[in-house]
Amino acid sequence: MPGYTSILKLLWGIDKNLTNDINSDEENLCILGKFDYDAGSVDYDKKPIQRLYLLRYLPAFLHQYEFIYRKILRSDWLEGPLNVLSLGAGWMIDYLGLCSAIVNPTAINASWSAHDKLALWMAEEHVPRLSRDIEYLGVDKVKWADIIDPLHGITRQTAFMDIADLHTRFNLGDYNLIIFPKSIRDFDYKAQNALCECLNQTSFEHNRIMMVSSWIGKDDQNIEDTGPFERMVRATDYRVNARASEQLNNPDSSDRNIGFRSRDGIVSIESNLQDFFKYPDSIIDHVKRLPKRFAIITDRLCATCSKQEYCWGNITRHPTSRDGRFAYSILPLERA
Repeated sequence: MPGYTSILKLLWGIDKNLTNDINSDEENLCILGKFDYDAGSVDYDKKPIQRLYLLRYLPAFLHQYEFIYRKILRSDWLEGPLNVLSLGAGWMIDYLGLCSAIVNPTAINASWSAHDKLALWMAEEHVPRLSRDIEYLGVDKVKWADIIDPLHGITRQTAFMDIADLHTRFNLGDYNLIIFPKSIRDFDYKAQNALCECLNQTSFEHNRIMMVSSWIGKDDQNIEDTGPFERMVRATDYRVNARASEQLNNPDSSDRNIGFRSRDGIVSIESNLQDFFKYPDSIIDHVKRLPKRFAIITDRLCATCSKQEYCWGNITRHPTSRDGRFAYSILPLERA
């Protein structure tokens, strides 16, 4: 499929930069061993961790965000220009998902995946005609490396800053779609409070807006994400339109067969990424064999490490390529 070309170029470029990180500073291999969600928060300030994160998750998250944005664009809830505020945007994978969702599959090939459609746009072989103006602002506290240039047709801004200062640089009232593409519980309580205060003091220009939250869909984590998300919604002067919410958070005839499950406004997706993008074995092997690629460095670092243990278990995980589940909630809001 044509999507392989552009996505593979991205992945190989990221892998090359990760290899350079390790060759230029051996301690970066030890840093990768700390990429462990089970141990607590991940230090995304470290470029090697950013790059390993992308190698593991970029294709899967692109598919996830394309699905979410496609649901939003198919609805008629938001009128006029689409102004997207992405909070905790990281590398802006959801921006690529938005671009992919905009491409009309009937104008190309209905069977093509998010990766295929995005590839044509990146190669400028198919720049879609937009039926509405679209602007995107991606905000993250951490400045991510290797972010690709904006694609033609959609204005993209980036802001690497503390979320508490967001209102000092941008008028939040201009935005009608607020999305938390990564787990909202990654925001500490101070940041959540600051954002709630910003939303509470914002005078939105639109009678209708949307708020979206997505996360890795483990049942025991749903409450951890939905609780802060509900706080954000309550901070605005909007209320949820139950009928529109039901339509957005339930499957329709145009959805792919991806194990769609909706419960209490939370949508869980059981999907097989292999149906949409076959992660090449060569890259899977390349990522999994990181310690063996740098065996001499690994043995020396682990022998002198204060822990006196190997960190390989955190480094050698496969990229997300098979069955995986993600969850999201799309809330259409109108003035109370």
